[in-house]
Amino acid sequence: MTRPVGRRGNLELILDWIAALRSGETDAIADLLDPDVVWHGLSGDLVCVGRAEVVDVLGEQVPLRIDVDALELICAPGRVVVGTRSDHLPEPPGVDLGGQIYNVFERRDCRFVAIRDFARRSEALEAAGLAGVTPWR
Repeated sequence: MTRPVGRRGNLELILDWIAALRSGETDAIADLLDPDVVWHGLSGDLVCVGRAEVVDVLGEQVPLRIDVDALELICAPGRVVVGTRSDHLPEPPGVDLGGQIYNVFERRDCRFVAIRDFARRSEALEAAGLAGVTPWR
C-alpha cells in the first residue's frame, strides 16, 4: 500500500510506483499520477493521455510479474530514471530492447506528470537532464 500523498522524495515515490504495479493496486497507481499525465512509449504511436487511460492500459498488465535481473534508479531534479533489465520484457514491433528498457518519470509535487520510455540508457539520462554526468566508479 502506498503512503499518503505528502512530501515524498523521488526515490520514495518511484518505490511506491513499483509496489503498486507489483500488487496490482490500480487505485494506488492512479494516486501517483497527475490527472493530465502523458506516457510516451518507445514508438510515436504508443501514447497514453490522462490518468484514466494510463490506469486502464496498466490495469490489463497488473499485478506485474516480470522476472527482473536488475533495476537501476537514478534521481534528477524533478525526474527519476528507472532502468530495468530482463530477458522477459515485451518488445514493441520493430524495437530491439536488448533486454533493457529505461523509463523517465517527471514529477510535479507528489505525482507523475509524464513518463517516457527509452531503449537506450544514454537517451534516458539526456531526457532527465543528466547527459554527461559522471557515472558511478
